[in-house]
Amino acid sequence: MASDVEKLLLLLSYARRHPGAPVAEVAEAVGLPADELRRSLVPLLSLVGRPPFSPADLIEIWIDGRDRLHVELDQSLGRPLRLTREEGMALKAALSSLAGSGAGPYAETARAVIERLGQLWDAASPEQLVVEGGAPDPAGIAARFGVLERGVAERRAVEIVYYTASRDELTERRLQPYALLQILGAWYVVGHDDKRGEERLFKVERVREARLTDERFTPPADFDAARYLDRARSGGPRQGRAEVRFSPPLARLIVEENPPERVTRLEGGGAILLQEFDELEWLAGWALAFGDGAEVLSPPEARAAIAARCRETLAQYR
Repeated sequence: MASDVEKLLLLLSYARRHPGAPVAEVAEAVGLPADELRRSLVPLLSLVGRPPFSPADLIEIWIDGRDRLHVELDQSLGRPLRLTREEGMALKAALSSLAGSGAGPYAETARAVIERLGQLWDAASPEQLVVEGGAPDPAGIAARFGVLERGVAERRAVEIVYYTASRDELTERRLQPYALLQILGAWYVVGHDDKRGEERLFKVERVREARLTDERFTPPADFDAARYLDRARSGGPRQGRAEVRFSPPLARLIVEENPPERVTRLEGGGAILLQEFDELEWLAGWALAFGDGAEVLSPPEARAAIAARCRETLAQYR
């Protein structure tokens, strides 16, 4: 019997290839009862997306009045994975041990992926494995890294052209670079981005152009590169913890996707999750993405932040 994940992937794949297909047709194609598709899978998929998991970041999937299924993905979810040559080599190294492990179909899959990587390397230029928005050559990356390094050392703003993979677009930005950090083998620059008006993290290999300016700046007094590095490696800062109660069927997903020590099962099928967070605004957006299926129980300031967000939204419709 297919797992829940396999069911979701089958459903999503078929719905994207056959937009507006009748629910009965989709259910038959993926081998599921139509009622299960309507009651469980479609609502569950509507909760899937990308961080920060606000409503705009989630998969849009719905059944119209004619009982036809529709789905729309965020562009970043629908874009195929692209690897630089260095990333591909790291992947090959990681797969090599699995390929020789004798782990049955897993080893066979690893060998097949390694073979495919080899084919891509043969077809690619010496500088890149897969073109990612016009990926630069190593010499170009080194030159731009040098500009960013000078910006950090001399406290000078840098004008950059940056490739955003999720939108497949280039944007011009003025950046006040605070520090250069190496995270999981890749270099990033962190600093104040004038375009967004906030502190941001940029992957150096996606910087297409970099020019040093005469604008001087002073980094925030509380900026700590070591603390920021720990934050980035752990997926974000953890300065608070909230208790969030989930109702069925969301609780089942929460139980499956989180460590047991963070989840408490409740009678009737619900669950309470201990969710770590930094900013209250992030927690509010994350919790509201689950609609009425989640309730933040504590801390009080988190409940107040969510209530304020709801009031602001309601005011738009008065």
